[in-house]
Amino acid sequence: MYKVTVTARAFQTFVETGIQVQVSAIRRVDVQLQVATVNQAIEVLADQVVLQTDKADIHADISPTEVEDLPYNGSEGRNFQALLLLQPGANTTAGTGEANSAAGNPQRAITVSQNGISSQANNTRLDGATDSYPWLPVNVAYVPSPRPSRRSA
Repeated sequence: MYKVTVTARAFQTFVETGIQVQVSAIRRVDVQLQVATVNQAIEVLADQVVLQTDKADIHADISPTEVEDLPYNGSEGRNFQALLLLQPGANTTAGTGEANSAAGNPQRAITVSQNGISSQANNTRLDGATDSYPWLPVNVAYVPSPRPSRRSA
């Protein structure tokens, strides 16, 4: 009595036992290999995230390079506020994110809220100065060109 074992990479091992072999006899064993299941382990290592526990605000700085590389976005043009939507918890109104008509929002400001807080609670600043309409505080008053000004000598 014999045992036949067949192994191949990426296949399950085939084992057939109780094979009787006799002198001058041909004995056939049909082998069917099954594709093996793939096991993969992924290990993620990360440092501890420092939580801000002293105040409940969300703060993000957008670099000049990020603003300069903005794509064109329909009627909103190349608005720096589009980068706010990349922040965790950011949300905008349905559609384009423009909260008011073109007359009430000539700069085509995007309305962004964070983590379910009203967009009225936003405080958008450009170079440290508050940028909002006093009458429609949900809109920024000024959407600058994304390209820095080039001065000739």
